[in-house]
Amino acid sequence: MIELPLAKSVITEALERYIEYLRTIGSKIYGTTHKNLIRFNNVLSQNYANATNLSDDMVSAWCDRRKTESCDSRNTRVLPIRNFLRYAIQRGWFNVQVPESLHQEKKPSRVPHIFTDDELIIFFKYTNEITFSKREYDLVCILKRIQVPVYFRLLYSTGMRTNEARELRCKDVNLENGVISIINTKGLDQHRVALHPSMLELLKRYDAAVEKLMPGRKVFFPTEDDHFHSIQWQANLFGELWKKISSSDARAYDFRSTYAVNNISSWSYEGPAWFDKLIYLSRSMGHRKIESTCYYYHLSPLFPNRLEEKTGYQLHSLLPDFDKFLDDETEY
Repeated sequence: MIELPLAKSVITEALERYIEYLRTIGSKIYGTTHKNLIRFNNVLSQNYANATNLSDDMVSAWCDRRKTESCDSRNTRVLPIRNFLRYAIQRGWFNVQVPESLHQEKKPSRVPHIFTDDELIIFFKYTNEITFSKREYDLVCILKRIQVPVYFRLLYSTGMRTNEARELRCKDVNLENGVISIINTKGLDQHRVALHPSMLELLKRYDAAVEKLMPGRKVFFPTEDDHFHSIQWQANLFGELWKKISSSDARAYDFRSTYAVNNISSWSYEGPAWFDKLIYLSRSMGHRKIESTCYYYHLSPLFPNRLEEKTGYQLHSLLPDFDKFLDDETEY
């Protein structure tokens, strides 16, 4: 969709200029944003082919909430159009109302599960023991046996988002310097992750094994036809293993939260060095702002007690509102 020329509509010229603007402020446009802008343009092209001016009714044709749509889903779908219209209106290209964001009662945020040492030991033991009742020597089964232990260990040891690990390409992983470049990530926050020596050694062994099976592959954790695995692939794998351990609500994304909390809990808070560590942690996790990293202080079992000793009743004013955690840390 994003590779095709835009269909001709009343906003096509303005939209082309806006998309070019987005490309100048970052190396890519987040996929959903780009596609929803194209869909908005397509609706105008199909239904208002002869229009010479953009009207509020035309905007509503795309932006009104659909019958089966929640307020949150509608807001997500319309957000790129709202930003585009603001940009265009500021430049005098159109004279329309920017659709308002819809409000609904917000559900309580899910609290991430922080894995205990015992849970981690058992979980990773199970990743090493995957067996198959059929097709034992099929490429699909062989890849699964090789990939599962490495994929989940990578999440735990680096704090990467699940999709960042799932969508790694071979050229993103520098096995000489031990650095991973995160390209397919949330928004525009490309960043790099330094690997622990033990993780680097595991990735080298993994890469050599998969290369023998699929010489010249492009995807680091490939399917049998060298494509990225689906989101459901990793969700199903984690679910199958976790149900053997516990009935508590846990997800693969919680390895990221556990990584952050374990780092924060291990720091000494005497002197200013801890703040440097917070900045390093924030950068390695690809957060846009340091406040996003500070949400994890709510989950650290040790930090609040230490901070309260130093700040007293002002503790809660120093930490960001945890209810906003998922606004910044969505499961991408």
